[in-house]
Formats: sequence, C-alpha cells, structure tokens
Amino acid sequence: MLDDQGSQNDGELKPITFENLEKMKTSSGDLYWKKGDGKLIKLLHSGDIVEFSKLKRFQKVTDHLFINEYTESEFIERGLEILNQLKVEESELARLNLREELKELILPIFWRGESSASLLNLVILFNSAFYEIAPSFSEDMDEKAFSLHRRASLYASLMALTSYMCGYTHFSLLKDIYNISFFNDFSFSKREYKSEEHIEIDHSENSFEDFQKSGYYNLTNKQLSKLIKFHHESFSGEGRSYQLNINELSELEKISIFLESTLSRGEYEYTRGDGDKFLWNLLTAQENENEVMASFREYLFQKFNDNSTKEEAA
Repeated sequence: MLDDQGSQNDGELKPITFENLEKMKTSSGDLYWKKGDGKLIKLLHSGDIVEFSKLKRFQKVTDHLFINEYTESEFIERGLEILNQLKVEESELARLNLREELKELILPIFWRGESSASLLNLVILFNSAFYEIAPSFSEDMDEKAFSLHRRASLYASLMALTSYMCGYTHFSLLKDIYNISFFNDFSFSKREYKSEEHIEIDHSENSFEDFQKSGYYNLTNKQLSKLIKFHHESFSGEGRSYQLNINELSELEKISIFLESTLSRGEYEYTRGDGDKFLWNLLTAQENENEVMASFREYLFQKFNDNSTKEEAA
C-alpha cells in the first residue's frame, strides 16, 4: 500500500478529507500521505479499491490526505442521473431514449475526441451506478489478484456500456453484467497455479467455481455466470477450455470474449487524456485481424456510431 514517492512535485494535489474518502468506492486519482518532512507517500493508484479501514489509521497523524484527481464531477453526475433514471424506468422506449442521452454524454470524449478526459471517468461512473459486490470481496483478494482490479473495473464498465449499446436496456441485467465481470480472474486469489499450461486449461472453470462458492454477489440472471467460464474462448473455436465456436456463443458471451482479448493485460495506470477517442480506437478495424473478429468489431462499431444511430432513428 505504501509507495515512497520522494519529493515529487505536488502542484496538482489537493487535500481530501477522511469523510469524503469514506464515501469513495474507487480512488478518483492517485492518493498520497504527506509526511512531516514534505515527502509524499503514495497510498493508492487511481482506480484502486478504496478500503477505508486501511486509510483511517492515518487520521492519527494528519487531518487529511492529498489526491491528484483525474475525474470530472459534472460528467459523472450527469451520467449517474441517466443511469439512476434507467433504474426505475419501465418503458422500453424510455430506456432507449436514455441510451441516446448516455451516448450524447460519452461520445464527444471517448468516440470523437472533441474534449479530453481520463478513462477513470467511465470507471467511476459505472462503479457508482452498478457496483454491489460484498465488501469482503476486496479483503479476500490477495496481492497478486488485487493488482488486476484496475483492469477488471475498466472491463466491467465496457461490458455494461457495450451491452447497453447493443440493446440490453434493463438496469438489473446491466448490473449483473457489470458485477459478474469482476470474477473472470477470481481464481488467482484462491489458487496457486504450477504453470502457464495449468492456468490456460483450468483458470476459467476455477474462477467460475470459486465465484459460485463465494456468495460475494447475488446474481439475478443466473445464466450470466457462463460469462466467467467462456471469457477466454475464441470465435474460431480454439479457445482455452471449451473450444466453442462463434455459433455456439450468445451475443453477451461474444462481447465478453471480444473485450477480454482486446484490452491489454496488466495493471492500468489511469492518466489525464487516456480516454480521448478510446472507444473509437477500440472498435476501429485492425490490420491482419481474422474475418470473424473483424466482422464482430464492425458490428460493435455501428452500435456506438452516432451517425448510424441517427440514420436508424430517422
């Protein structure tokens, strides 16, 4: 948790109270403790889970901590207005209209790059709207698996967003899609793997089994647990565990596989501007891509494309 940052310039740092930290689920920026000699100690990276029980001990030595914030409060507040309305909306037409409102908020930054913002805005928005995993989940994650949280948060946000763009409009379903996405790599917190081969063969099934036993999230749409099992499959039928081909996969399973194979692995370090045209770049055709993957990428591209949406509406 502690990361010595030496005498780092704190020009963009601002104080944050422990009261505000207690309300925070995911860190909206890099969080620091400033020692008496002025040296900064990094406590959290942007996008990390905020475990207040570990932070409150600093109240003994300081009135506040410092944060280098990467999020835009107006963006998140407007997004939450839309998703909170979706939560109570019973009309399918109204839910589709809310989808257009969400596009109007997201696409100028993450599709067209008309303004600049961090991906962390998307992560915090969807986390605030959907995250309902038991607090003990983060406590159960060991150091190796915990480092995967930042990527899982982005993956889960993209799963919910892409599913909504593809016509899955019920809030309860999107909430399940979002939360189940955190368990793809859950087995790394529970098991020791002897080799890469064991990971390739057993990891997905192990994560599914460990999720079922954990009780950390009450999945309403039970069939969605298969997203864990199949997230490392391939459209060509050469996946790690089950060798399913594209015709044996549901649309949500295809979205899961696409995002899992497209997002880079490792720890994500969110920064200002890393969201600029991110969705456009994610869904733009890639060189030397196999035909099936390219076709599905184009399908998703059209679901986000605002011009396409306007033509269809007309």
